[in-house]
Amino acid sequence: MFVNREKELDTLNNEYSKKGASFTVIYGRRRMGKTALITQYLQNKPALYYYATQVRGGQHIEQMANQMIIFLNKPYLENMHFLNLEQLLIFFAEHLPENKKIIFAIDEYQEIVKVIPECSSILQKVWDLHLQHKPIHLILCGSVISMMHSETLAYDAPLYGRRTSNIHLKAMKFRNIQEFIPSITPIDAMHVYASFGTVPKYLEIYDSSMDFRNNIHNSILIKMHIFMKR
Repeated sequence: MFVNREKELDTLNNEYSKKGASFTVIYGRRRMGKTALITQYLQNKPALYYYATQVRGGQHIEQMANQMIIFLNKPYLENMHFLNLEQLLIFFAEHLPENKKIIFAIDEYQEIVKVIPECSSILQKVWDLHLQHKPIHLILCGSVISMMHSETLAYDAPLYGRRTSNIHLKAMKFRNIQEFIPSITPIDAMHVYASFGTVPKYLEIYDSSMDFRNNIHNSILIKMHIFMKR
């Protein structure tokens, strides 16, 4: 379910419509719908989406390289080995199509920075020398707000001054509750808002076939406990 976020989606689409390179930073705490926003934006567009998990730095390079080679439609390079992240990103920049704008989105960016601390400095160099001259929309998305600031937004961040837009994704407004749960009564909407707020992930698991009290016990408390363990 994709609810609201029209303003953020407009920001992304405006970046895509610009000639030349665009660079967007998306950040916000977990369960705010950052991945859902990116997924919605990527629909029907030429895009490479990389979701970073907790793996070693070399594995990020291997996984990203595999996706890039598939995206660029160069299967004959599937066994190509890249010595480091800089070499891989330069390869990608040099093989980008010139006749259409593509999107390169890295989700959970902080997972790469954890194992490749120089990642943002490498990306700064590749952006300045290669990517900023290409028809590309680069998106860096992260859930650790302090890290996204220190790597991309702060004055002394490696990538400071490169972004053309940034999106701080926050919780929904009270009025958006009914968009997630159309059958909810105004009173129960107030109960929902007072109990667990407007975090999109928790609104998604609300079961409209049950009343508020049963939702709190069966759909919210139990599942929130599972989420909090992750």
